[in-house]
Amino acid sequence: MDGSQKAKTQALRDKATAWVDKIHTGRFSHAEAWISLQYCQMKSLDYPLMATCLTKAQCEDIMKPV
Repeated sequence: MDGSQKAKTQALRDKATAWVDKIHTGRFSHAEAWISLQYCQMKSLDYPLMATCLTKAQCEDIMKPV
């Protein structure tokens, strides 16, 4: 436990990557993908951020796959 929160950053990035893979392999319209991003995926990524101390660079790294 060094306080770097690398594990949490990686877990959130993995979650974002998994969502992107599902969107790419599924048959979603642009509107459905946008709604899924705004109301499901972003909420599941936003919620844990309240309990973390991530830098802007770490947050941007999490969002790269999206």
